[in-house]
Amino acid sequence: MSKESKVIGLEQVFRVTVIVPSHNGFSEKVIEAILAHDPLRYGDGYDQVTFESAIGLEKYRTLRGANPTVGKEDQQSSVPSIELSFTLPRGGSKDSVHLREVLDAIVKVHPWEEPQIFIQEVLATRTKTKL
Repeated sequence: MSKESKVIGLEQVFRVTVIVPSHNGFSEKVIEAILAHDPLRYGDGYDQVTFESAIGLEKYRTLRGANPTVGKEDQQSSVPSIELSFTLPRGGSKDSVHLREVLDAIVKVHPWEEPQIFIQEVLATRTKTKL
């Protein structure tokens, strides 16, 4: 039995996580907007690859001057939400422009005035060569 590693390489990617309300098809709208700019490939054999967490509660208090979709000024609110995450290519000369286009697409369809979007520069494993 071989003890060789099945990991044949590492690829630089952006891991993007966005908090999305779990109701009214918002995650589907966000995914559709992303797919208009990127196929969300993972490796050579898969596309439209996303991860959605179980439903949790997004909690916040609206401050003066904000225009919330849910809640009122100086009031604590909670909305059932998910974490939606996916990866985008990283390392090329146009990757930051591409990332910005995807982020702008998310913001355009997201129901919140200030969506929570987090970007990490990470390495992803690859276990197969091109199909």
